[in-house]
Amino acid sequence: MNDSQQPAVSGVRNDHAAILWFRQRLPNQATVREFVVLFAVTTFLLLFGLVPVFGGDQLGLVGADEPRYAQIAREMLTAHSDACHAVNAKMVPKSLRIEDIRNSFHCIAAGTVTPILYGKPWLEKPALYYWRAMSFFKEFGVSDWTARLPSSSATLALVVLVFLHMRRFRPGGHLGAALITVSCVAIVSFARGASTDMQLAAPFCIGMLGWYAWYETGKKFWLFDLYFFGAAATLAKGPVAPFLALSIILLFAGLRREWSLLRRTIWWPGVTLYLIMVLPWYIAVQKRNPTFYRFFFLEHNLSASPPIATSITSPSGTTSPSCSSASCHGLSSPSALSSTPSKSPSPSGRFVTIPAVTSVTRVPATLSPSFWSSGLSFPSSSSPSPDPSSPATSCLPFLLSPSSQPTTSIAFAAKACQNGCS
Repeated sequence: MNDSQQPAVSGVRNDHAAILWFRQRLPNQATVREFVVLFAVTTFLLLFGLVPVFGGDQLGLVGADEPRYAQIAREMLTAHSDACHAVNAKMVPKSLRIEDIRNSFHCIAAGTVTPILYGKPWLEKPALYYWRAMSFFKEFGVSDWTARLPSSSATLALVVLVFLHMRRFRPGGHLGAALITVSCVAIVSFARGASTDMQLAAPFCIGMLGWYAWYETGKKFWLFDLYFFGAAATLAKGPVAPFLALSIILLFAGLRREWSLLRRTIWWPGVTLYLIMVLPWYIAVQKRNPTFYRFFFLEHNLSASPPIATSITSPSGTTSPSCSSASCHGLSSPSALSSTPSKSPSPSGRFVTIPAVTSVTRVPATLSPSFWSSGLSFPSSSSPSPDPSSPATSCLPFLLSPSSQPTTSIAFAAKACQNGCS
């Protein structure tokens, strides 16, 4: 072989090596099938009855929480947009000038710190759900089904990461683990709710998967998941996230008799990341609302007997209780984002009829097999004392005409409440 042929042979070998390397990086047929099955099952279970193309626009918001949380996100988005338009700025500065940076900071802070309901602070939950709902409202418009996208997208992230985690540490059972996760009744149910539940559950589970990956490998990198997603869970529901994580790790360490796990779990770069993510919002909301610490931490999270009902004054001036008991759970309109609650006096002129969709369980009613459109009568502020046998006193529902209610309905089983909704 002469010298002129040697470079050609070397080039062919390099080409073959590159092709072989590329083929090795491509997923095999089994992996492709697994992804197809996971995608098909997950898409069906998470999107059927949720997005408009699968009939998701036929069911309004239900229960006490969904309309409230969605309305808060809508009001925060309105306040945020008005503030940005007032200074003609966006969240990303137009330039590095001090004025543009200041205007962009004003745009970011406006409407994103204090959750507001009917123009008043609503401090029961942190802001993660509201932020995510605001982003979906901005991209897809304000509607009932877009209010549920934060939960479904969080569930999708959880299912995918369960699949990848198990594929990395327990190959062979990864597809089954992901399918079991996405087909659980609670997962399917809360993935369709406009609530903070999946905002807590999804990042919390991902963070604990990262912690166990660190336990098996000893690589501190995996603790990044624990602290990052733990911070996200704390921004979703507050101190319950680190409390649950600590309880699980304590129980695991006790069962394994490895108490050094507690010390080794503390990773200062992760702690710093956690504090950087969590503290800015908590400090900002406390600064703007001096009662936040007392109400959120002492009363709402630590109190042994939190109040089961709070009063909400609507823009029309009607005050209606929001009940968390099983007997009178939800009093909000199922289409709170598309219309305001109607107000029509009863024949006696002493009561205000407010359409309501009421559930006796914490499971979102989008999964319930049967529904009733229901309403509750409340005494109007200008009316005399109602008759003790009236529906306003007993909190018993009556059927409304199906004029503006969804075709589906919620099964409402309630016992009499003699004093309002207590």
